[in-house]
Amino acid sequence: MDGHSYCVECHNNYTAVVPARVIFNWDLRQHAVADANRDWLLSCIDDPMIDIRAANPRLYEHVEELDRLRTLRTQLLYLRAYLFTCSSESEAADTLRSMFKSREHFYEHVHLYSVSDLLLVARGGLLFEVQEAVCFSELHVRDCKRCTARGFVCEVCRSNDVIFPFQLHIAQTCPDCCAVYHRSCAPRLTDCPRCVRRRQRRLKERDDFEEENYSALDHLENENLPVEKNDQHDIGEKCDNTLTSKELKSQVQAQEVENFDVSAEPCDVEEDADSIYSGVLHS
Repeated sequence: MDGHSYCVECHNNYTAVVPARVIFNWDLRQHAVADANRDWLLSCIDDPMIDIRAANPRLYEHVEELDRLRTLRTQLLYLRAYLFTCSSESEAADTLRSMFKSREHFYEHVHLYSVSDLLLVARGGLLFEVQEAVCFSELHVRDCKRCTARGFVCEVCRSNDVIFPFQLHIAQTCPDCCAVYHRSCAPRLTDCPRCVRRRQRRLKERDDFEEENYSALDHLENENLPVEKNDQHDIGEKCDNTLTSKELKSQVQAQEVENFDVSAEPCDVEEDADSIYSGVLHS
């Protein structure tokens, strides 16, 4: 131990790998711990509880194997979106699951690890396993007509080459809409064309909605009919029990402008697998 005194009921010179030492010092040696702590550490040694990006992202700079795994797992996250939505060859997804068995987090996240995962990384036994899964998945996507049809065409150069988001060396993905462009073409973009179309479509839908509702309100105004407060749907508060149609129209317009948001929803490709599914399905 360390020369100090400990009660024999709590310490019996048991040792275990301490997660904090692994994360911050890449120290995978066994250290003396209390009996209860050892039992707990052993019980959760296979649980993916360590988020490298959140806990210590600089670890990627010092451990080459982790940095390579980060790239491979990013590819695998994109590839999973293709395999798990491919109905033409469902056994491809089953094969991917069988490759990882109890390590589903390897194709569902990029930065999550368990203590046992990190021990395997240090021994060099995990990198080959992930490389094999990436090669298998990429081969399926290229050979499957359904998956190939979900590829992307670069809207900058308009090349006929089909590109995929998992081709990290040549492709760059829009963080908002998950559209894919050539990495060499992306710097020429001032704005993502797909995001522009989405914003224009939202604006048109809003304008159509306003026009439809205002036409109905104009009809009420022409008929000079009061609108009961119970039918206002919480649009505004009045001291009396009725609003004229002109007052209601003004409040509707003010509330719609205040609540409308034309910005695209964010798409974090490293954290949110559902957003990647959406990008693949609508490509």
